[in-house]
Amino acid sequence: MFQKNDAVLMLHCAFQAVKKAIQAGVTRAGGSVVQVPLPFRVNSEESIIAEFRKAIVKGKPNGRRIRLAIIDHIT
Repeated sequence: MFQKNDAVLMLHCAFQAVKKAIQAGVTRAGGSVVQVPLPFRVNSEESIIAEFRKAIVKGKPNGRRIRLAIIDHIT
């Protein structure tokens, strides 16, 4: 599924089982996980979008390709 230089975007507060499963699969293939930090109190939708944009820029250097974005929510 994943290849060398692939990257996955994931919220820093993602469910641990999801984080571990993705981390294992991506790193085994030579890829990486880029975490998107979100503050506990989100002030606006724009602030969420801004954090994802920053993470996309951070995740693309050295030929890395963002192949998947995981957005999960724990209630």
